[in-house]
Amino acid sequence: MLNILLIDDDEDEHLFFKWSIEKIGSGINLLGALSAIQAEDLLKQSIPDIIFLDINLPGADGFDCLNAIRDLPGIKNIPVFMYSTEITETSRQKAISLGAAGCLKKLRNHDVLDKIISEKLMTSATGHIHEHGA
Repeated sequence: MLNILLIDDDEDEHLFFKWSIEKIGSGINLLGALSAIQAEDLLKQSIPDIIFLDINLPGADGFDCLNAIRDLPGIKNIPVFMYSTEITETSRQKAISLGAAGCLKKLRNHDVLDKIISEKLMTSATGHIHEHGA
């Protein structure tokens, strides 16, 4: 079973992500957190295989959350992809400098998101990370 953690304050985004993962197939478990604090609590109990992290979280933003979770035991080598409606070159560089594996622009197209999630899962397993969205 492959475990994915989505950290995003938008509940609709969790539903959208869930639908995309269901289309990919079985063997994938989606965990969800609506805030950085909730994510830290969840990560103390369960370590996912890959994390998608919204940049624009209330309170501690995605960059602060990335810093905090990178300090948790067992999380350092888990690929974290920043996931946002706006990915700029500045935010991309900041994410990479803080240890993110890459950035992914939020999409409303299920077929494209399915493909990108599948690719991220495959490439994170082999260590070859590709960027999507700018």
